[in-house]
Amino acid sequence: MLKLQLTALLCLLILFTTTFASPIGMPTGSTGGTYYPMGLDIARLSAEHGVRIQVKNSLGSLDNIRRMASTENAGLALVQSDVIEFLNSKPSRVNSSVLKNLRLVFPLYNEEVHLLAKRDINSVADLANKRVAVGKIGSGTFVTSSNILNKLGINVIKLPDLSPGDAYQGLLLGKLDAVFLWVASRFLTLMACWK
Repeated sequence: MLKLQLTALLCLLILFTTTFASPIGMPTGSTGGTYYPMGLDIARLSAEHGVRIQVKNSLGSLDNIRRMASTENAGLALVQSDVIEFLNSKPSRVNSSVLKNLRLVFPLYNEEVHLLAKRDINSVADLANKRVAVGKIGSGTFVTSSNILNKLGINVIKLPDLSPGDAYQGLLLGKLDAVFLWVASRFLTLMACWK
C-alpha cells in the first residue's frame, strides 16, 4: 500500500517540478528521528523518476511549516496534521497567511501517541506536577503533547529541549517522570507550499 502511495506521490511531484530546474527543498525532522530517513527514501525514489529533492533536517513539523513560509528553498515538508489544526485554532494574520499557501500533497501514514512513564504513573492524570519530556519546541511532538496536557487541564514540569535519546536516558536514570513519543492517531502528511 505504501509503495502505491509513494508512486502516486511521485506522479504529483513530477507534475509539480516540471517548472523547477533546481532540487525542491524538503524539511523533515531530526537526523536521529523517523522523518529524516523517510525523506531520504522519498528523495531516492523521486530521483529514479527525475525529480530532485533536497532533504533537510529540522526541529519538526512546526519548524517545517515556518521554513516553507520563509524564503528558504522548502517547497515540500513532512508535517503532522494536528499541527495544521493547532495553527488553525490560533487565528492570526501570520497563521492565516501561512496556511492559505499550504496544500496537502499526500497523507503518508497514521501515527500513535505513546507515553513512557515511571511505574508509579498509571494514567495521564498522574502526570500532574511531574517532569515530562514534551518534544523540542518547533516539533509536532511539542505541539501535540502540549495540546493533550492543555485539553486535559494537567500541569506538568515541561522539559521541551531534550532530544528523544536524551529524554529516554533521563527517564531511565530517574531524571524524568515521563516522555511523550510518536510511533508510526495523527496523520503524517507531505505538504507543499506555493509561494
